[in-house]
Amino acid sequence: MNFTTTLQQPFAVQDVECTVVGFDPDDKDYDAKVAVDAQHCQGEHVCGFMPKAIYVKIDDCDCHFLPPAPCSAHRLTGHDTSCLNCTSAVQPGIFAVKPLSRKFKYFYDHQEKSKYITVQRKQFPLLPALAMPLYSMQGTTADPGMVAYWFFPQRCSQTVKWLIVYVMLSRPRSLATLKSVGLTDKIREVIEQGPPEELVATFHKLFDVKIKDTKALAVEAAKRYNFLPGAI
Repeated sequence: MNFTTTLQQPFAVQDVECTVVGFDPDDKDYDAKVAVDAQHCQGEHVCGFMPKAIYVKIDDCDCHFLPPAPCSAHRLTGHDTSCLNCTSAVQPGIFAVKPLSRKFKYFYDHQEKSKYITVQRKQFPLLPALAMPLYSMQGTTADPGMVAYWFFPQRCSQTVKWLIVYVMLSRPRSLATLKSVGLTDKIREVIEQGPPEELVATFHKLFDVKIKDTKALAVEAAKRYNFLPGAI
């Protein structure tokens, strides 16, 4: 699994990898509580309610985030300070991930900005390790390949759409290692129209002077060291 947001610096931060090792069921989820108490939650378990917390082991982390917990022998009576199993029950690197609530506006009429409802979503800030949001792929190479889901946000400008396409196509080493899901003619139109003019104008504004100065310095350095074009 990966963290999708920063929960505690510098360990539980965005994109850090971890492994699920357990969960704390909701008080109303009696079946899950019975399974946890009986230690029957091995592999997969379907919860009737969202758990209060998911326990993960952060990769390459030896810090202790949780207080000592009761061992299996003292699960019902509580933590026993004289029990060695209780004092060592919490392993290093174990972090409790709690669900987060976020509010956002859902526009049900794209032509009228005033027509929306406020939606609140509650979810765990965790993502399967092989899945990755687009912003986390900046500057990375998708090895050995990538499955790209071509779904744009509803309120997305043409500039942002082109940038999404650019990042998607530039992460794998070749098109042979890219599998596309949801690739339509609209995506092809974004590709064929080329970079937006405002993006090109910004690029020229930021780099034209730097490119010109760099070329002048290169010519000066070539003359100083008697460098001949084409020489190695």
